[in-house]
This record gives sequence, structure tokens and C-alpha cells, in this order.
Amino acid sequence: MRDCILFEIPIYSTTEEEFDKRWEKHFIKFSNNGVDDKTLETYKNYCFPKRLWIYNQIIGYVVVYYQQNTIWFDGFISNKRTRYDSDKKPLMSLEMPAVYHFAVYKEYTNKDIANKIKYYLDDFYNSCLKTKFLYTKNFDVIYKNINYLKIFKEKGLWEQ
Repeated sequence: MRDCILFEIPIYSTTEEEFDKRWEKHFIKFSNNGVDDKTLETYKNYCFPKRLWIYNQIIGYVVVYYQQNTIWFDGFISNKRTRYDSDKKPLMSLEMPAVYHFAVYKEYTNKDIANKIKYYLDDFYNSCLKTKFLYTKNFDVIYKNINYLKIFKEKGLWEQ
């Protein structure tokens, strides 16, 4: 049971830049098959719009949560390869080659907790997701500014 979910961070099959390269390559090949420009533009804009990367290339996510004075990291990821032009979503399952967690001691400050979360998230990425892309843009903006201790206390979860 997850007492307090702090973050859910998406895992993508590739970076947005790599997706754009594959996308352009796909349409160059499509246009080389004798398709007129109007049909190609319609196909590009309506059948397979480029903006879909943000939603369609998610292959998993990392959940960072607090439970019993410990911050835990669970990674859920699909075990199937996702193509850049796929319209099917594979099933995701818990994929943790190692247990990632750290205890939150009473002498920890919010800065200590934030730094440890960032350290463990980076370590998780480097050891488990080398060929994937962990989208931390939003996480990087807010993780240092959260009052973790206040959240834990208000939810009645602080056991120190």
C-alpha cells in the first residue's frame, strides 16, 4: 500500500528529438511512394500528428512514494518494444531489478529529502533505464520546493 504518492514520472521509449527524426524519416519514405503533397500534409497533420509523442511514446512510469518513514521508487515498464508509429498500448508491469528506497530520519530536512529523491531517481535511471528516456522536466522544476515533512505530518504518516 502506498501511503503518500509524491511523484509519477513518465518513461518514454525515446527522446522527443529521436522521435522527430524517425517521424520525418517515415514521411520522407511515404512521400517517395508517389503521394501528392496535399495527401501527405493531410496524413501528417490528421492521421499521425507529431504532437502525439508526449502521450503515445510513454512505455512506463516511476512512482515515488512515502510509506512507513521510507521513500520508495517503483518502476512500471512495458516488456514489449514500442514503435514510433504504433497505435497499440502494451501492458505495463512492475520492473525493478533492484529495490530502490531510503529511510527518512527525524533529523532530515526537506532539502535532504529532495536531494536524496533526486539522487535515487538518477541512480535508478542510470542503472535500469539506459536505453529509455525518463521525462523529468516537470519533476526538476518542483521537487526542491516541496515541503515533504509537512505533507507527511498532515497525512498522519510521520512516525518519528
